[in-house]
Amino acid sequence: YFILGLGIIFLTSGVITIYNLNINKRVRTIKFKGKLVVIILLLIFGLGLFLRLFNLDSRSLWLDETFTYSVIRNGEISSSIERIGHFFGTPPLYYIITMGSVRLLGKSEFSLRIPSAIFGSLSIFLLYMIARQLYDRKVALISSLIIATSVYQIEYSQVARPYALALFLVLGSIIFLLKSIKDKGMVNLFGY
Repeated sequence: YFILGLGIIFLTSGVITIYNLNINKRVRTIKFKGKLVVIILLLIFGLGLFLRLFNLDSRSLWLDETFTYSVIRNGEISSSIERIGHFFGTPPLYYIITMGSVRLLGKSEFSLRIPSAIFGSLSIFLLYMIARQLYDRKVALISSLIIATSVYQIEYSQVARPYALALFLVLGSIIFLLKSIKDKGMVNLFGY
């Protein structure tokens, strides 16, 4: 993953900005217009999604993932929520979502881990939105590329634990916070 990430960063650095290209003794940079940004962001998202789904079910469950399975194994939401509160003390949202994926896709490592992969991938877009509000499109794209290829983020997006969902919710909360500072609306404060 590290070598792949370095290769992607090296290749996209040429796409994002051209330094010291002397044409008519002027320095030109790529203007980030709407369509180009969308295409680059979708490519970054596709890369991040691929890295998170690649060999998602190749490893067997490890100890913490078996806790997730033990919570949702009977398929009943009420008893699962009771078990979560009694043994784990974690919020039930992740387990409810994972229970839905197991019902939909069957009992497997893939169905246990796919919610984390989805939330980890969607976090790429949320980080782009935050960086875009705070800086500019260039910084937002680079930030998205970093989170898309981060070994730690890929690893946390490939385990059946609520880490990727926690990142997704924190990034979403930051977006609402930034909007509430700018717009002062109650909807944004509620979202925060």
